[in-house]
Amino acid sequence: RARLLFLGTPDVAASSLRPLHARAAFDPACPYRIVGAVTQPPKRRKRRGKLIPSPVGAAAEELGIQVLTPERARDEGFLEEVEDMDVDVCVAAAYGQYLPKRFLRGAKFGTLNIHPSLIPQWRGSSPVQRSLEAGDNPVGVSVLFTVSNMDAGPIVAQESSEINENESTTTLLPALFEMGTPLLVDALPDVIEGEITIKTATAQDKALVTEARMTVFSEGRLWPHDMTAV
Repeated sequence: RARLLFLGTPDVAASSLRPLHARAAFDPACPYRIVGAVTQPPKRRKRRGKLIPSPVGAAAEELGIQVLTPERARDEGFLEEVEDMDVDVCVAAAYGQYLPKRFLRGAKFGTLNIHPSLIPQWRGSSPVQRSLEAGDNPVGVSVLFTVSNMDAGPIVAQESSEINENESTTTLLPALFEMGTPLLVDALPDVIEGEITIKTATAQDKALVTEARMTVFSEGRLWPHDMTAV
């Protein structure tokens, strides 16, 4: 079976890791097995508190998956360790670090990414926030190949959904990852069998690209003196 390396950090990524693992563990016909999970290093909630693993790190430990926690994805030791793992395919879900070309060259079938927008709309670090800010409806999720330029790879699968006017980032982000994970799981056999490749997947229309710049603290402030009650 193909050797799969997972990369992710927050709760939404852990919610993608678990179904991937379940498929590999309980489906004899599954074409992959998970050989490791890469995540951000553990952090202390208090200055002298104990180190707390990321949600993906905690889930991987619970599932018996080897955990890698490099400070930077470009670290020489990490890249050598991944190369020694002889990985066939990678899956990235909100990992939180830029993946260097050397890493991307390593996986035989490429690296797939779950991105919570209808690419090429909202490339970047805050797609859900920018989509809601723009009033997009429907919204959606994409599975695409990872390339050197952020979120610029060809598209493997997409799904869209209508949302209500009270939707927020805290509810929409996990919903989109929940929608995107089955798309990824369904696409993996075709990727591993060579039926979907970085060359045959759907290229993005550059004319439709919009950037989802990172949100900043000041954008969350309220200015009551500038607001009018109706």
